[in-house]
Amino acid sequence: MKKILFTLLVLLSALVLVACTPKDSNTYRTYTSGTAKLNPYSENLATASELFDYVTDSLYTRDYDWDKAIAEGTATKVGDFTNAASLPYARVPRMAAGEPVDVNGDGTVWEITLRTDLKFQDGTPINANTFDYSWRQLLDPDQLNVRASNLYDASNLPLVNAEAYTKQKSPKSDSFGEFVWLVDGKEVSIANAYSHEVGGYKNYFATVEGYFVKFYGASFASYFPRNYSNWALTLEDGSLLAEDAAGNLSKLPNGDANPAFDEESAQAGYVSGRPQLRFEDGAVVPVAENGDPVGGTKIPNDPVAWANVGFKVTGTHKFQITLTEPKDAWYVKGQLMSGITGVVHEAKYEAGKSADKRTTTYGTIDNPLVSYGAYNLIEWQDGVLYLFERNDKHYAAEEYRIKRIRYDVIADQSIAVNEFKAGRLDIVGVSGEYFKEFKESPQLKLTPSTAFFRFAFNINKRPDGTTNPILGYKEFRQAFYYAIDREEFASEVRAPAYANQGFIGPVYIATEYGSVSYRGSDAGKAVFAPLSPETTGFNPTKAKQLFDAAYAKAVADNKISDGQKVSVEYTYYKVETNDTVADWVKQTVEAIFGDKFELKLNGVSSDALDAACDNFDFDMTFGGWKGLKFNPVSLMGQSYNSISGAANMLENGFDTGNIQLSIELPHTKAALQKWVAEFNEETASEAQLAVYRRWTAALAKFGDSNTYSDTLDNVYKAAASTFYNVSDVNYAGRNDDFDRITAAFEAALLDEMIAIPLSTSISATVYSARVKFEATAYHEWMDWGGLKYMYLD
Repeated sequence: MKKILFTLLVLLSALVLVACTPKDSNTYRTYTSGTAKLNPYSENLATASELFDYVTDSLYTRDYDWDKAIAEGTATKVGDFTNAASLPYARVPRMAAGEPVDVNGDGTVWEITLRTDLKFQDGTPINANTFDYSWRQLLDPDQLNVRASNLYDASNLPLVNAEAYTKQKSPKSDSFGEFVWLVDGKEVSIANAYSHEVGGYKNYFATVEGYFVKFYGASFASYFPRNYSNWALTLEDGSLLAEDAAGNLSKLPNGDANPAFDEESAQAGYVSGRPQLRFEDGAVVPVAENGDPVGGTKIPNDPVAWANVGFKVTGTHKFQITLTEPKDAWYVKGQLMSGITGVVHEAKYEAGKSADKRTTTYGTIDNPLVSYGAYNLIEWQDGVLYLFERNDKHYAAEEYRIKRIRYDVIADQSIAVNEFKAGRLDIVGVSGEYFKEFKESPQLKLTPSTAFFRFAFNINKRPDGTTNPILGYKEFRQAFYYAIDREEFASEVRAPAYANQGFIGPVYIATEYGSVSYRGSDAGKAVFAPLSPETTGFNPTKAKQLFDAAYAKAVADNKISDGQKVSVEYTYYKVETNDTVADWVKQTVEAIFGDKFELKLNGVSSDALDAACDNFDFDMTFGGWKGLKFNPVSLMGQSYNSISGAANMLENGFDTGNIQLSIELPHTKAALQKWVAEFNEETASEAQLAVYRRWTAALAKFGDSNTYSDTLDNVYKAAASTFYNVSDVNYAGRNDDFDRITAAFEAALLDEMIAIPLSTSISATVYSARVKFEATAYHEWMDWGGLKYMYLD
C-alpha cells in the first residue's frame, strides 16, 4: 500500500509541477533520480556529476577540431557535420587561457595560465589563488574527499607529495599495507617478524605456531578460497599448504603429512595466514581476538606541509604543477576536463565546514554550490526538481542556445516513460523492456558503450575437487563459440546491443590519439577472418563438427564413456532478464549439439553468484567489463596477465599471460631507434637511464626484423611503459602499431577460447521532436556533440 501511495504522490507532484510552471519553448525538460549534494570533491555518483557539470567549469574541454577538419577536407566549415563520425577531436582551453607549458621540457612541471575574466555567480573573481585554496580542500587530510585521488593517483594527475599530504593524518602503513602500531612506547610492525628468505621470497613467522607466511598481495586474491589476508601460509622451506573443508592443514610444521587432513574435501588454492606482530627485539606482541595488539595505538603518517605539494602559484593568473612522473600535454589536459579539478567558493565552503573540519555542507540545498559554469542553479526543490538557467555573464554563454534546463526527480523508469509520452519530458531512456516500443522512432539515438558481455569458462578444479572434462577440450569451447547466434542475441534477447564476436567492441580506439575504431582497422578486421565473420561467428554446422571432435577425444582419453551425455552447468544471477538469456542459450546450444549434451541451468542469488565467482565454483557463467575506451591493450592486459590478472579474471585455468606473441611493429621499432640515437647518457638521471635501458632491451627483441616477440605479459608491460617517450608520445604510426598489439591479444584469447564473446551494450534514448542535434552521427570522443551542438526547435 505504501508503494502504491508513493507512486501516486510522485505522479501528482509531477502534475502539480507542470501546472505551476508555465511551458517555455526554451526549457529543456529531463529527469534524474536526484542527489542530496552537488560537491564535486566529495561526490562520485553519476547523478551528482551530471548535475554539477552545469554549474562548474574546467581548465580544458573536448571539442571537434574544426581547424584540422577543414584543413584535411573532413569539413568545409565550422559546423559541417557531413562526416560527423570521422571528424578530428581536440582538447581545447576552457578556463585556461592557452595550452599548458612544459616548463622543463621533460613533462614533469607544467604551467597553466588562466583567463582573466573568470568569476563566480556572485561576482567573486577566480584566479590562481582560488585554485590554490580549492585544490588544498580537494586534498585536505581532514576531509579525505573521495575525489582526492584525481590529484595524486598515477593513473590521474599525480602531483608530487599530494598523496602523502592527503593521508598524513591517516594511520601509517608499512610496505605491505599493514598498520604500524605503538605499544608501550615501542614501534611494532610485521617487518620485525622476518625469519628467512627462500627462493627470493621473504618468510615471516606466522600466528599459527610452527608455520610461516609470505606476502602475495591483493592481486592474488582469487588464489585464496577463503579468509583472504594478502599472506599465504607456508612451511619453513617456503612450500605452500592445502586446507580441507574442516580447516585441517595438509602438512605438519615439520613437513610430515597431517593424518587429519581430508584429501577429498581439499580446497583449491592457497591457505591464508597472518604474520606475527613483534617488537624490534623479536619479542612477540600479545594480540586481541581481532588481531590488533593489546594496548596498541596506530601511528599516524608523517606531517606534510602544503608548500611541499606539487602546486605553486606563479602569478595572479598562473600556477605550476609538478608531477611524480612525466606526462605529455594531451594527457595533462585530459585530466583537467571536469569540475572535479575545478574550484570552490572559499567563503561558502568555509562557512559550511563542521566543527572538526571533516565535512562541509557546501553543495547542499542549504548551502548551494556557487556557480562558475555556463549555467546557474536557480531553483532546487528537494526530491522534486533542479532548474538551471544559462549564465549570461559566463565567457562562453553564447555557445549555448538552450536557455533553461529542468530536471524533474523521477526514480521510476515507467513513470519517466509515461511523462515523456504525455509531452512533459524531452528525453527518456528506452533500453530493456521499453526498446521494442520505441525502436522505430525517428528521434531514437543509439549510443554504444564499452560494456561487453561474455560466457566465461572454468576448466580448473571446482572447490569440491571436481573438474568438468569436456571443458578442457578447446574443440568444445570453439563449438560453443560457433553455436551462438549473436545477431539474434543482440536484437532479441538483450536488445539493444551490438553483436560482438570478439573481446573488443566497436567504440574502442587503440590509443588516445587515434580517430578510427580498432574494429574498423585492418588489424581488427583480420582477427575475425577465420571465425565466420559473415554471420558474426554463428556457424551451426561447424559447431556440431567441433562438438563431435571434442566428444570423440574425451572418449579416447577415457574421460567419458561412449554414449554418455555430457553436461555443463551455467551459473547465473537469477532475475527475469537473465532467465531469458539462460533459456535461450540452453535451447540454442542443445539443439545444435544434439542429445549427447545438456546445459544445466543454475540460477542463484547475487550473493551466491559472487561467492561462486570468487571461489571459481562454476563451469560457465555470465560476466562483463567496461572502461579504458582508448586503451584496449591495457584492458585485456590487466585482465589476463599472469601476475595480477588473477584478481580480475573471471575465467579460470588458463595461462593467458604466458601466451607467446609475435607482432609486426615497424613504427614502434623506428621510434625506439630514434629515441636511443638521440639519448644523452652523460647528462641523464638514473631514472632516465632506466627508461633508456628498457628501450635498448626492447630493440634487441626485434633483432633484424620488425617483429616483436614476447609473452602477452611482457608485451602488455612494454606497451604500458617501454613504448613511451614523453617528448614523442604520439610517434608516427603509433596508433597503427597499437591496433596490431590489440589484435594480437584478442586473437590469442580467441584461439584459447577462454570465453564466448556475446555483445556490447547500447544505450537507447528517445527525444521529443523539438530537440535538434547538429551532429548527424555518433562520434567516439564527442558522442552526439553535447549541449553546445544541440538546440530546441
